[in-house]
Amino acid sequence: MSGSGRLVLVSFNVTEVSDTGIDVINILPQITGVTGYIGGQVVQSFLEAGYRVRGYNKLQGLVAHFTSTANVHFVSGNLEFVRVDDLVKGEFTDALRDVHAVIHVASPLPGRTGPDETIAAAVEGTLNVLRQAQRLGIKKFVVTGSTSALYDHAPGKPSPALSGLAFTEKDWGAGSREGITAHAAQPFYVYASSKYLAEKAVWEFARAHPELDVSTVLPSFVYGPYSKSFPYPASYAALQGGTNAFPYAILKGKRPPVLAPWVTDVRDVAKAHVRALELASLADGVDVEERRFIVSGGNLTWKEAARYLGQALPTHLASGITDPEELSELSGVPSVLDTSRAREVLGIEFIDPKKTLEECLLSLVSVEEGWATNLSKSE
Repeated sequence: MSGSGRLVLVSFNVTEVSDTGIDVINILPQITGVTGYIGGQVVQSFLEAGYRVRGYNKLQGLVAHFTSTANVHFVSGNLEFVRVDDLVKGEFTDALRDVHAVIHVASPLPGRTGPDETIAAAVEGTLNVLRQAQRLGIKKFVVTGSTSALYDHAPGKPSPALSGLAFTEKDWGAGSREGITAHAAQPFYVYASSKYLAEKAVWEFARAHPELDVSTVLPSFVYGPYSKSFPYPASYAALQGGTNAFPYAILKGKRPPVLAPWVTDVRDVAKAHVRALELASLADGVDVEERRFIVSGGNLTWKEAARYLGQALPTHLASGITDPEELSELSGVPSVLDTSRAREVLGIEFIDPKKTLEECLLSLVSVEEGWATNLSKSE
């Protein structure tokens, strides 16, 4: 496929009108990052809501994945892919033809790229997508942000996430290109600062183009099952790049890193993108940042999680769970994330964090079976 070529692969049996009364069959959202953990669930949620979906794809292997009978879970004709190799500098106007909205999920994970590449992908990549879509008259955008943009991550200082605070969408942290360069050896600092800079750039762009309707979805640490139809981690090593590696460590009797105990179900993140797309435009004079949405199911420490999972999982799995008493205490009082806006405006009823981690691990057990199969085939 060429950079602007299009290949229709698979899709989902749809209804023509969503629960909100929107004529979804006539709306085509373009979704970036579809091969990622969050992106796969976002695509699935849009398809299940009845939308046609166009996804950006730069992985040739995804075509083989979807043409494999075992991996096709969508069964009509509403999902298509466009080959786009470079979101940062590429020109992909043709890929945006006939699109009504852009859902920008793609973003580098902590430690996967160097600081310069991370900034470029997060900031310039986001702006490149927005600019090209805006020039074509596309007005509706939903961008995946992060709660890491809400507070300062200055190295050597107590974490605001463990300072007993309450964060809302009005909060902003800090970040700069100079700071990223100075702390290039700290992957999470680089990631958090890049998400801060990217979201700031989004809102600056939105203010410069008041005809646009922009929302940002800000999840905390994201866990939960993998999409039924998109690639999951192909190996244990591949799992280590994502947040699901943390509860997996507990399943295997190990100790995950000490983090703020914020748990967001990936399915709630996906649902928030759909609901944000379906919102009516803001009234004139309303601050555009009223469309920032914190998405989080609540707080659950690793100790609390281990106690619950030891009771909830089947015996053959629970027997290997890390002893809760062996898990480290938090270094401070957990801060909380105020999700009232997402509940009230988007109508989201968040999945309980305990169920999120339970279903995450049950999903990972199935993923493990695939690892064993792949290993036996390679031997």
